[in-house]
Amino acid sequence: MVSGDGLGEDQILSLLAPVEVHSGHFLALEVLRKSREKGIEWAEAESFEALDGMGVQGRSGGREIYIGNRLLLKDRSLRLPQPLDQKAKEAESCGETVVFFGWEGNAQGFLVFGDRLRRGTREMVRRIQSGKTDVWVVSGDSGETTQSMARQAGIANFQGQALPRTK
Repeated sequence: MVSGDGLGEDQILSLLAPVEVHSGHFLALEVLRKSREKGIEWAEAESFEALDGMGVQGRSGGREIYIGNRLLLKDRSLRLPQPLDQKAKEAESCGETVVFFGWEGNAQGFLVFGDRLRRGTREMVRRIQSGKTDVWVVSGDSGETTQSMARQAGIANFQGQALPRTK
């Protein structure tokens, strides 16, 4: 977790968990798992809205909380400070998934989730490509994360920041 607002990990998780508990997304479940593992208790979210292909928003701790990808930041006009953006891009370029969180008009930090190719993926891709089939990686992750994962799999074609309806 990278935070630019001075709050500690436990404080941030206590703000995010009430919103994430309503999500059901597999990354949200990891936030909840980590919160429970650390013994963090949280109040019920005052509101919740799923934002298709971008993330979620809800009211927690008296704040309007946003959790999601770069599209969410843009859609909800959350400012992404350059140092935070640079750190996020570094993680994304390594194939890691970055989930931003923010409130009060700013991205406040991000969570990093590791991704690994399944064993045998590169060989499977080679077999498919040997049949003259174009292989694409299309993901809701950032372009940098998607490109990194595609390269690791031996795939030249990729599209990041794809919304569910365009996949």
